[in-house]
Amino acid sequence: MYIPSNQLDEKIYCYDVNSLYPSVMINKLRARAISRQARDFAEAALEAEQQKLESGKSTTFVVLELQTKLTRARSVEIQPWPIITNHWEPLLPRRKHT
Repeated sequence: MYIPSNQLDEKIYCYDVNSLYPSVMINKLRARAISRQARDFAEAALEAEQQKLESGKSTTFVVLELQTKLTRARSVEIQPWPIITNHWEPLLPRRKHT
């Protein structure tokens, strides 16, 4: 494997793609599961709050807030994979080459 060198003998960091692939796929599956679970929880909370509103024990303000949270959870769930992983990029493993 060719590793580029620097004329100033500075350490060069690069990713080993073969070792990254399993961890990236696991993170992808975790992100999908987490976003799906967040949407499920938001739907359940909204449904419970709507029932409370119908019985007169809640306000429309609370229901609208929960609808907003559900909309956010749904938008995160349908976002493409690169947008979700932007937060995790600093956490990906790096291999140091000298």
